Amino acid sequence: MVIESACLVGIDAGTSVVKAVAFDYAGNEVCSHEIPMDLLRLHPLWVEQDMNRLWECVKSCLVAVSRKLKELKRELAGIGITSTGDGTWLMDKNGNPLRGGILWCDGRAGKIVEDLHAGDIAQRAFDICGTSVFTGSQAAQLLWLRENEPESLRLAHVIFHAKDWLFYKMTGVISSDETDESLTMLRMSSRQYDLELFRIFGIEDLFGKFPPVKPTDEESLADMLYSLSKQSIRRRDFTHTKTFPHKDMQKLTNIDYEQNLAIVGIVPSPAGEDIVAIAQYFLDPKTGVAEVAFIVQDEWQDKGMGSFLLEYITTIARSRGIRSFYATVLPMNKAMLQIFYNSGYEIKTEFDGDAYSITYELAKRKGRGKA
Repeated sequence: MVIESACLVGIDAGTSVVKAVAFDYAGNEVCSHEIPMDLLRLHPLWVEQDMNRLWECVKSCLVAVSRKLKELKRELAGIGITSTGDGTWLMDKNGNPLRGGILWCDGRAGKIVEDLHAGDIAQRAFDICGTSVFTGSQAAQLLWLRENEPESLRLAHVIFHAKDWLFYKMTGVISSDETDESLTMLRMSSRQYDLELFRIFGIEDLFGKFPPVKPTDEESLADMLYSLSKQSIRRRDFTHTKTFPHKDMQKLTNIDYEQNLAIVGIVPSPAGEDIVAIAQYFLDPKTGVAEVAFIVQDEWQDKGMGSFLLEYITTIARSRGIRSFYATVLPMNKAMLQIFYNSGYEIKTEFDGDAYSITYELAKRKGRGKA
């Protein structure tokens, strides 16, 4: 059963405002709290934030939202963090800020950026990372710090982006992700740090100060799919494929939460978390009808995971105004057929000789009328 009282809280630590917003599992706002964030302009073109002040604002927003949720008898199930992109946030070996966080809109590195573009450095970097360096880029800001505040770089233990600083303060984990680090420091073909980029910018000595990149869900999804038996792949994709290229993985990970949405089932593992199931729908906005599909890792089949995912994604779709679901299921996939038949919805089935077409209206459940 989906826990209807559960909420997810999103933190948005922006340039001028810090806010926390609680949403239910259908994406509806439950409550929020925000605090204006002061900008430090110590010199012309400088724009910074006090790193400790930012963390205090985030904590205050979380406390306020948590209290509101408690008053509403709602539960906090998880927290997500987003913040300003680009910029440079330095932390020492004791976990303390070394200076103010330099924001994306800071312009102090203007002359450095001009020089990078005047020569071939900016173009050589662009050919690897696919991002054009500008005054908010870490590469340019680090070059400015090298010229003007070398001691800050010497004492830096980690070079963060803003959200990575906040994630560290919440978890104690030093990490980043591909989205932020792709802003001049990753080779996009591999989505890993490339020492050649650091050499091009002349900051290779700082390579070890960058946090490890935590990948998106794509790698975990690929691991799950490659672990499937041939029979499971055949049941799900109607093929005997055993390869899952990047472009196919992107269809699962790049979703817009409106016309297509995906949810995953995860379990603890020695490495952290493993994805063991995924459910996804694809909406036709003209008809209000969506195709639904899901797959469960072999060892987690027959444990209720599929039924839970179907109920979960149906609840979300119904709240978003989707009228009905349809699915195509092979006759050999009896477990999938049984999940639909036991779902409590009024299932309509047609068989064309090769596969079953399953349809049901999300608002109608057996013996209960509208859901």
